[in-house]
Amino acid sequence: MACRRRGILYGLIIATACFAVADEIADIALTWIIVSHTGSAGWTGLAGAIGMVPLIAGAFFGGALVDRLGMRRMALLAGFLGLAVAVAIPVMLGQLGVVLPLLLASIFAAELFDVPAEIAIEAQLPELARFGRMPLERVNALDELVETLAALAGPLLAGLAMSRLGAIAALWTVAAVAAAGVAVLCCALPRRRNDPARRRSAARPLSIGDGWRLIWTTPVLRWITLVAALLTTLLVSLEGVLLPVLMQQSGRSALDLGWVLAAAGGGAAVGTAGYAWKGHLMSPRAVVFTGILGLAGSTAALALFTQTGPVCVAAALGGMAAGPMSPLLNSQVQRHAPRALRGRVLGIATGVILLCMPAGLLGLGVAAELFGARAALIGTAAAFAGAGFLALASRTLADMQPDARSGRMTQA
Repeated sequence: MACRRRGILYGLIIATACFAVADEIADIALTWIIVSHTGSAGWTGLAGAIGMVPLIAGAFFGGALVDRLGMRRMALLAGFLGLAVAVAIPVMLGQLGVVLPLLLASIFAAELFDVPAEIAIEAQLPELARFGRMPLERVNALDELVETLAALAGPLLAGLAMSRLGAIAALWTVAAVAAAGVAVLCCALPRRRNDPARRRSAARPLSIGDGWRLIWTTPVLRWITLVAALLTTLLVSLEGVLLPVLMQQSGRSALDLGWVLAAAGGGAAVGTAGYAWKGHLMSPRAVVFTGILGLAGSTAALALFTQTGPVCVAAALGGMAAGPMSPLLNSQVQRHAPRALRGRVLGIATGVILLCMPAGLLGLGVAAELFGARAALIGTAAAFAGAGFLALASRTLADMQPDARSGRMTQA
């Protein structure tokens, strides 16, 4: 019975891994096709921007649909629709060639279903963790770990598929992996004949206002949303702008950049795996403080060191320290959001993070242009450090203590 209970959780984690790998391969393959066809960075940037719009819309409104339709129905609906788009793209390319308007519309449609599917799966984890008698922190850590590993393996798999088979065949690989994820999802998701929370949610107007109000009036949810938006924005800007600029300005190669990013991802995977093992016994305050200061120290080291080896070590240590934060914060959001509003809360928190990312990319890009990449890195490290000390002083974190017997959090 215990194996069967946990089999549901492991099935969802496997489905998440399939979808994450498919997304990584699709992003690289589609970007490569657009670059090869147009030779234009402008078209490539436009494709990236078009891909961001449905992610934001899917986050805000997909969460409400999760609460209205039910988590199982929404997960399967989003999975099947995403699979249909994944099949349609290589068919279209094979029959018509590269027609940019159609390809951009396909990218928009493909991204539209990603976040709702992810929200629908994450919204079920608290109940499934209790059903499988596993600490929620461990479940979220395992979920985060497979996504981190997919981000590391996806580019390699995409490169191998495109070099050996071609870009269109790589997209058929995406469809096959997505189909495997949908199949696992169908088998793993439990059926709920009686779901009072969904019935209460379905009887109310489809609105995200209740989610906003809950986040704003619940100190834990408000704090997590703001902190997650700040940290994610800084991290994305660091990897997407400051590090590439620094590598070019210091005369280092794209291979050096790849090693640094791989080291950071590997460190994050190690830290997340450690949290999956003993995370439910750790103090949230210590996890957040250590993670943020680890990011501050590694960011400062990136600016100060010149050799690739020490930079990789610093990136790995920073990733290791920061790895446990995401599953910790996810667990807290899932635990403090009522089941009837959980989809909206998760969607709004994700949407806020996605909305902040373009501003961070632009802001740190301008800072690097005006003051240089090293100065911008030092400023980013100072922002991380400031956030760490604010976390240390936060009453919200100080009030939460782990319950080692059940893996749950109780208020002090």
